[in-house]
Amino acid sequence: HLEGQADFDLRPVWQAMPMGASVCFALPVSLELPDNVLQTLGADTAATAQLAKNISSAGLCWYDTSRLHSPLLVAKLKVDGTPALDTQLGDLFQNVIGAYEPLANTRVFPMEAETQGEATIWRRQVSSPYGQYSAKEAKQPDAIFGRNFFRVSLARHNSMLIFSLDDSLVGASLNSMEKRWPPMAD
Repeated sequence: HLEGQADFDLRPVWQAMPMGASVCFALPVSLELPDNVLQTLGADTAATAQLAKNISSAGLCWYDTSRLHSPLLVAKLKVDGTPALDTQLGDLFQNVIGAYEPLANTRVFPMEAETQGEATIWRRQVSSPYGQYSAKEAKQPDAIFGRNFFRVSLARHNSMLIFSLDDSLVGASLNSMEKRWPPMAD
């Protein structure tokens, strides 16, 4: 709900968007929506409530370099990242993102976490007939169920949260935030 939110400012969100976006929308953020969606997916109640309280604005963009079902979601957090927030985000990603992988030894692909500059990034391969990568491009091609997979990615860069099924969009956003590519605002 946007009523009474005088601090609803999308400039930080739009500045994080990489150039070349085909369609972008500002999203009204209801404090209940992220909490309800994440809990429906099986996330921890306390973690989702904390995350929902911290989101101030969000945007959703589609790119001609990606697919309709894999837009980029960028959210502005009310606080900069902390180790505790990164632990919560990593746990949330670990618990919510993934699928039963019948050919993988562990029955779900491992989550990868890394720090790049000011960003913390979480990734996981997920088999899907709609994925943008061919199974032969996977680290363990024989473990992919079907012919394609996604590299689902979540990143936090200071107070910006970025998510997409298409890891290349998350990478492009981080390049813009780190000024390796010019953001739309420039």
